[in-house]
Order: sequence, then C-alpha cells, then structure tokens
Amino acid sequence: MHLLAAQQVGLDQAHEPVDLGQSPAECVILSSADSELACFARAHRQSGDLSLRLANLKYLAHPFSVDLYIEKTLNSTKIAIVRLLGGKSYWSYGCEQLANWAQKHQRCLVFLPGDTAPDEELRRLSSIRDDRYDRLWEYCLHGGVENARITLTACGQILAGNNTLPEAKPLEKCGLYLAKSKTTAPLTAAQEHFPRTLPYRAMLVFYRALIQAADTAVIDALILGYHAQGIQLIPAFASSLKSPDIAAAIRILMQNLKPDLILNTMGFALSKPGESLENTAFGGVTVPIQQILFASLSENDWRDSSQGLGAHDLAMQVALPEMDGKILSRAVSFKGVILDAPWAEYQVIGHRPNSGRIAFCADLSARWIKLAHKPNPEKHVAVILAHYPNKNARMGNGVGLDTPASVMGLIEELRRAGYDLPETLPFNDGDGLIRYLQAGVNTVDPKKGEVREHINLEEYLDFFAQLPQTIQNNINQRWGDAKSDPFFRAEDNAFGL
Repeated sequence: MHLLAAQQVGLDQAHEPVDLGQSPAECVILSSADSELACFARAHRQSGDLSLRLANLKYLAHPFSVDLYIEKTLNSTKIAIVRLLGGKSYWSYGCEQLANWAQKHQRCLVFLPGDTAPDEELRRLSSIRDDRYDRLWEYCLHGGVENARITLTACGQILAGNNTLPEAKPLEKCGLYLAKSKTTAPLTAAQEHFPRTLPYRAMLVFYRALIQAADTAVIDALILGYHAQGIQLIPAFASSLKSPDIAAAIRILMQNLKPDLILNTMGFALSKPGESLENTAFGGVTVPIQQILFASLSENDWRDSSQGLGAHDLAMQVALPEMDGKILSRAVSFKGVILDAPWAEYQVIGHRPNSGRIAFCADLSARWIKLAHKPNPEKHVAVILAHYPNKNARMGNGVGLDTPASVMGLIEELRRAGYDLPETLPFNDGDGLIRYLQAGVNTVDPKKGEVREHINLEEYLDFFAQLPQTIQNNINQRWGDAKSDPFFRAEDNAFGL
C-alpha cells in the first residue's frame, strides 16, 4: 500500500490513506470544519497549557489512516474531542476504534455533534456523559477563538478532576462586520456604521464561521473590489438564514438599507420547490440576488479538474441556491493555508481570495444593478431552451417538466411586467412554440429550415481571435475550421440560425 504525505494530499482526495505524521500530545481535537480548527489553533497560541494536536477528519477517512493516527499520535493523549457532523455513521470506523482506544487505556474521549441537534449515540460512545459533556458541546456551538480557549482550559480542568467547568461566551448569531476595525456590530446599527458613500450599495451575506475563525480575507477583498466599481458593500454575517429570528432581522435590515443588489455566499436553498420566498431572509426583495462561491477545494485542484468545482460545492452553492432564483456568478476564493501553526502541528486552512475573479464578479454586479434600474420596456430578454442534437423531439426537453408551457407562462409574466413584446407571436401555445422552433434551422439538419438570424463570419472571427490561443487551438483541432461548421452558409458568408 502506498501512503501519501499529508502535505501532498489534495483537499478533496480524502479517500487516499494518509499518514499525518503528528507527534503525540496531551490533547487532540478532530473536526471536519476548517474554521473550527482555526479557532483552536489561534486560541492555543494565545494560551495553552496542554500540548495540542489538530486534524481534519477528511484526512482520517481511510481506516488505515485511523489506525496510524491512533498508534503514532494518540499513544500518550489524555483527552480527545471529536466533532462529528452526521453522527457515528459519518465516521463509523474511527468512532469504533477511538472508543476501543479510550476504554483500553482509560483516556477521556468526547464525541460531540457537529450541529445543534443532540446525538445520544455519540454521547454513549463518549467517556464523559454528564454535565461536562453538555458544557463542552456548548463551547463548540457558540464557537469563536474565545470559546476555543475556554474549551482548552476546560480540558485541563477535566484532567485535574474538576467537575465544574466555566461558562461559554455567547456570540451573536448575526450581525455586521466592520472591516477596518475587524470587529462586529448589531444589524440595527447599520445606518450608523454604513452611511451611503458610493452611487450604489449591496448587501453581502456570509457565514458567521468566518468571523469566528478570523478568516475574513475574502470579505475584505470583496469590499475593496466592489468599491472600485462604485458599489458600497455592507457585510452581514449569520449562523444560518433558515432561523426564523435571523431571517426576520435580515428582512428588516434590507427594508431599512434598500440595497441595489444582494450578494449571497451561503449555501442551500431558503425555500421549498413551489413555495414562496416571502417568509425567508430575502422575502419581499425585488433587487437581483447574486450567488458568489467560496470554493471548498484548492485553486490548483480546481484548475486541474475537468469538472471544476467538487460535487459538494455544486450541490450546496450552485444547484440549491438556484432554486431560490439566485443568479450564479463564480467562485471568488479557494481553500489554502492561511496560518502555519507548528505548536499544534497543523496548518490552518482558510479562504484565499482570487482578485481577478472578484473583479469579474464586481463588474457583473455593477451590470446587474444598472440593468435593474433600466425600465422594463427597454430591456431585451432571451429565453434559451435545451436542444439535444440528435432528435427534434427532444427540443426543450425536461424530465417531468412541461418546458413549452413554462415558456408561455413566462411570456405572459413579461407582458404583465411591462416588457416590450409584440402584440401577436408566431405561436399561441406550447405546441405551437415547438413547431415554430422545429421549422427553423436546427441541429438535425442545419442546411434546412427557415433562417431567421445570421452571425456574420467576420464578426465571429473577430470574437474568436480574442480567446486565449490555447482555447483557439483546441476548438480548431476538435471542430475544424469555422467554415466547416454545419451552420455556415457560403452564399451568405455567415452562420444561419
């Protein structure tokens, strides 16, 4: 079996066996959350009596990695805390082996849920099950560097036989981020801290975990990037947008500030299919909501992947937010080392901003804002349907969906909203729409059908010449010269559409 050195493992390659190579320590903390581990690393640097080791569970996904870690790192550990999102089933082999290790060597072991839901199975697996268990979980629920410091102090007190642990320091579930002072303020103080200073303003909504872990470089970079486009960013953090109290507070903030655009960086969908967004955090909002992504993989892994973003990012940050009607932009940061913590034999992983991609998003946001201020009759809208190339019967196809009927419904909504549409269209219903499209130029036989639009060859080549040379070469190699395209018509010196 081949082992990978920990520093050579890609952030999304946890299926490979890994030897973390950490030396033994009195206290070990394992978690899947980079932000949580960052808090413990910073807290231990400030004050830590017990020696400490930190590790991300994704590097201990392989059974052989677990065995090595127990043998090499836990052999003199006195207390271990494992924070698990998804319960025992998420890390079943690790849970079983650590429970055996704790029982065999009479060590303190605490399995804590990774969310706010109690998990009795994890509690039973732990060697501490009394009020001290609840207090340790409370520290993690509140999060932040200060509660991480209190956790490390509590670990020492547990080992000393103290049954009364200090209280957690509560953190606001939502608030404003003040970039210049690196502090926070209540949402109700927005007018005081963010008087309008630029032509446009936008709300930036992000996870509280970035504040807790002091991982705000990407937020700071976004503020500067949007400022260059004449957009004042108002950064607001929240533990979750699904909490009714937080959702209500965010709605009130939107009503008071009246932003021109909303930038959302939080995952999931706020509404269920077919339900209104009215009672969600963005209920009643009529401005564009743009989804920007903080990728959970490194920039090198992203560039080397033919897929780009990983499955988790695509689901949580792309597919689900689109269900709310959010406008996808692009990833503006990638995971990377933001702090070397040799005292914990750990490298703190965080979000590293990409200035070029931030500039792209800022420019895109400025365009959306200007478009939103444009009267509807002056806007031009294109409706693009899927068309599988081998059969016209698959034009606009969507499994379980009546796409043509949806297009007709969209046309009626555009009319009601005041968009400039012809009084009569060449089709009256969904079936007529498909027949109209089939009568035009299509991929089944591009040389037939009614040509309704042209793209001039010179115009196309001017655009093509602006692409990177590598992309031009790949396209020419794969598809051939532009004149060999099935849609090209020599008599018109243009592509017929």
